Amino acid sequence: MFKVSVIPVSCLVTFKRVQNGNLRFDLEVQRRSVWTLEQKQDLIDSVIFGYPIPPLYFIDKKDEKYWVLDGQQRCRSVTEYMNNEFALSDNIDDFIDEDNEIYQIKGLKYIALPKAIQKLLDAKNFTTYTYSNITPEEIEKMFKRLNSGTPFKKIEIVRIDAGSEVMKFLNKMSEAKFFKEQINISDKSRIRFMDQEIILQIISTMLNRQEGFSGKEIQNMVMELRNSGIPKETQKDIIEATEFLDTCFDTDDEKVRKAHAKILKKNHLSGLFYLAKLAREKNIDILDFHDWVMDFFTSQKSGSDYSNTCTAGTATKEKVLKRIEILEDNFNKFVSSLEIKSKADFKDFAEAAKKEKVV
Repeated sequence: MFKVSVIPVSCLVTFKRVQNGNLRFDLEVQRRSVWTLEQKQDLIDSVIFGYPIPPLYFIDKKDEKYWVLDGQQRCRSVTEYMNNEFALSDNIDDFIDEDNEIYQIKGLKYIALPKAIQKLLDAKNFTTYTYSNITPEEIEKMFKRLNSGTPFKKIEIVRIDAGSEVMKFLNKMSEAKFFKEQINISDKSRIRFMDQEIILQIISTMLNRQEGFSGKEIQNMVMELRNSGIPKETQKDIIEATEFLDTCFDTDDEKVRKAHAKILKKNHLSGLFYLAKLAREKNIDILDFHDWVMDFFTSQKSGSDYSNTCTAGTATKEKVLKRIEILEDNFNKFVSSLEIKSKADFKDFAEAAKKEKVV
């Protein structure tokens, strides 16, 4: 059974823990949601004026770190303010202390606050709950309950159900350069874990599950993987395909990058990963693969068989499998053309060598 300790922790201590790397925000279940400037300003306003602040929840893993279970944005906001990364709102009231001393603090960064207000902020406490001897399953349950008032998106529920081992792989892959810099999703979509949703779709395709990408189908897969784990060979295939595609699409040419962005979209990526795996198995040159990808996607016009799989209902089993079928069929024709060209080049070389020998 887990144990819990309840202690007050000041804003200054919280700031120092973050600065020293002793406060960790990367528990597998953590959300990526980012507060707006207004939300951050409101928090500092509440701290200074003594309005209620929700507690912070930590996990003690016996590694001298405090792993944040709930309260990530509160910790980050206090740290950013004390690090002079934003200023208080211009609409904040003057602060009046117990001696009726008036302090004007609107629009001020931490460094510009009157010393008395700095000290007040430094000393203000969060109530913290720190849990020890707690299992991954208990962490997941607690996270769900702490966030029960905030609706979860489907992908967030899937992430919680995935278990720590699957989440470690998802987190690892989402930090790869290809997923951080090359795939075509917005920052807002990334905060909502679209990159990890794409990785789950890639896993489904690599496992040849012959399914669609609906929330239910992905969740069923995740629950199976939670028990069995992602096969090591599948992990290896995805890592190597990621490196292959990163090299394939790496360019400093802005015009080419824009052309790539039209291809590296959510609907296309699981198929591209599957074909990158095949390309590696068949020793296809990266430049040849890139040329084939560009030729295929630039040739797709509205109403083509492939384009029709990318319209409404793209996550259905029928459209997911049809996309893969069309891509693989076209890829196989491309490979055959390379083999024919290779044989023709070899024949020309052999005939030229024979003539040279005769001469």
